[in-house]
Amino acid sequence: MLGYNGDAVQDRAYHPVLALFPTATAAAFKHLCGEYCTANAFGMWLCWSALASGALPKEAVLREHASPFRRALLVDHFQLKDFSLVLLER
Repeated sequence: MLGYNGDAVQDRAYHPVLALFPTATAAAFKHLCGEYCTANAFGMWLCWSALASGALPKEAVLREHASPFRRALLVDHFQLKDFSLVLLER
């Protein structure tokens, strides 16, 4: 789960993360909630919800793979200063 916010300069920070996990399902959340200091709380809720239900909302999916997922990694930053990584597991 990535914190893409639509700013091309800031979103470049997520490209290496996608490259590290080429076969993983990838999703974004800030286009659903907006950019603010605690937006990653919304991202964590979305990860938890996806793990609990086994599905992501289609509006969040960037890249989908058919295999079910048991873990979710939330990667976020706020204005390229405050970075966070949160790993959730079912």
